[in-house]
Amino acid sequence: MIPRTTLLTIPPLDMKLNNLSPTFNKNKNTWQLKFDGRFVIRSKRNQIMIKEDGSVAMIIKKITKNSLEIEIFIDLDPIYIFFVAISEWLCKC
Repeated sequence: MIPRTTLLTIPPLDMKLNNLSPTFNKNKNTWQLKFDGRFVIRSKRNQIMIKEDGSVAMIIKKITKNSLEIEIFIDLDPIYIFFVAISEWLCKC
């Protein structure tokens, strides 16, 4: 499976966030992201969203079978965080 690409546009902040591309681990035959020691469950929903300057804006990770956790590193209206959570949970891509 090829990793998906996500683009999130936040109009009030005139900001675009892209997901950080994972690297392929040949030994494990899987795509991986570096979560710097954070607990995550392997999932296609795991993403590290970065700003245009390359800095981390948010980290989306699956932490149990039925839950996601989103870490936010930018000043963002909670409605956008809710939107991201709902769209990530419902996405079947």
